Amino acid sequence: QFNELENLVGRELKIGGIVTTVEHRTTKTGKPFGKFYIEDYTGNTSFMLFGEDYLKFRNFMNTGWFLFIEGSVVKNTWGQQNLEFKIRNIDLLNEIGIKRSKGVSVRVSTTDLTADLIGKIEDVCTEFSGNTPLFLKLKDDNENISLELMSRRFRVNPVNDMVRKMKKVADVEINF
Repeated sequence: QFNELENLVGRELKIGGIVTTVEHRTTKTGKPFGKFYIEDYTGNTSFMLFGEDYLKFRNFMNTGWFLFIEGSVVKNTWGQQNLEFKIRNIDLLNEIGIKRSKGVSVRVSTTDLTADLIGKIEDVCTEFSGNTPLFLKLKDDNENISLELMSRRFRVNPVNDMVRKMKKVADVEINF
């Protein structure tokens, strides 16, 4: 899609990939800038960062890092006003789920609800304590009633290991 920027003007884009090449340079006037290449399953593209953007994002410019990049296609303000992808934010791809998660919902049928099940859920929550809210969704299939409760006692860290362990205990749904 980055080969045809005309179709993307003003659109917010989000991409993820691995950094394959990094160049840290200095302009003729002595100002630092950088160029890096991102590759995913569909191809690769390069990004140039100057001035404040370079200073803000240079720490993410490391070969082999998996990045999640957000930005939009805009006309640049200098020269011939060509189109460019303006990076607004960069995050590590493996941390994006934790940073953007609005909550973890554990769905439990009322027929399966026992003291033992609640104890197992509490054990997983204690092991993976964090900052993400935990919701318990109770579902009564006989009466076709659902109830969502937020835990005041537990907040979790929704990493892959936590989700795997919770899935062994109950049906888990991650909300972003």
